[in-house]
Amino acid sequence: MFKRTIVIFLIFCVFCLKVLSISIYEPLDVPIGLQIGKRFISGPLIIQGGNETIVVDDEYVQIQSLTISDEGITIEPLQSSNIYVNPSYQFSQDNTSFNITIYCEPIEPIKAFEFKISFNKTIINAINVSLGNFFDGYEVFFNGGEIQNDEGRIINIYGLILGQGNVTEPGSLVIISFNITGIDVVSFIHIYEYGVTNETEYLPLQTTDGNVQAYGTYRPWDINEDNKTNYLDLSFINHYYGQSAQNQPWDIVINGVVDFVDVSAMVTNYGKMYS
Repeated sequence: MFKRTIVIFLIFCVFCLKVLSISIYEPLDVPIGLQIGKRFISGPLIIQGGNETIVVDDEYVQIQSLTISDEGITIEPLQSSNIYVNPSYQFSQDNTSFNITIYCEPIEPIKAFEFKISFNKTIINAINVSLGNFFDGYEVFFNGGEIQNDEGRIINIYGLILGQGNVTEPGSLVIISFNITGIDVVSFIHIYEYGVTNETEYLPLQTTDGNVQAYGTYRPWDINEDNKTNYLDLSFINHYYGQSAQNQPWDIVINGVVDFVDVSAMVTNYGKMYS
């Protein structure tokens, strides 16, 4: 009887995995119905439970828990820490340097971090990686990574608190300096192969990338190139607002359309004059 129960349970688990297309990284625990906690759901898929149906379009969705019962489906979103590029979008002139910060907002105590950075090597080159203020007050073992500008990346950036201690307040993990090597183009700044840990395990984590736009002699918001930003420049935005704009100067942020982000860049710099 015991063996038969085990076989039925295993068949049920395999059926759930196949029907729901749920990718998990630990043994499946099904005390009552189907309950999954802290897993990735691999989409696209359709989940049916009771009289309820949920469609998951994303390739991978992190969840805190998922329960299917006769009453329907209950999904609790995953609560996770976040690391992101700050500022998320910035402008920088040719032959100058600029800094970005990799910022962390933890929801659980963090003792260590690791990640890699990639970028467009034809537009920017990395100069230096320095430790931020996230671990201030602790003795820290820090590695600024290996800059590989020929490959457009910085690998093996990591830091950890030596001895006892962890951090629960937001702060900067690292500050990275770059040089501009191209103009009138946008480079991504991508965080990948990332992780944060407490004393014993990796923690749920989300990331947000950034962009830097390089420009030459004239600022992007000086659309008519008269070294000042005024109503003449704003008139271009007003005229072409909502229209596609491939390789046009009124597409200030070079995203292929004249939209609110172009207005924002214009308003931020409105009234400025340049020599």
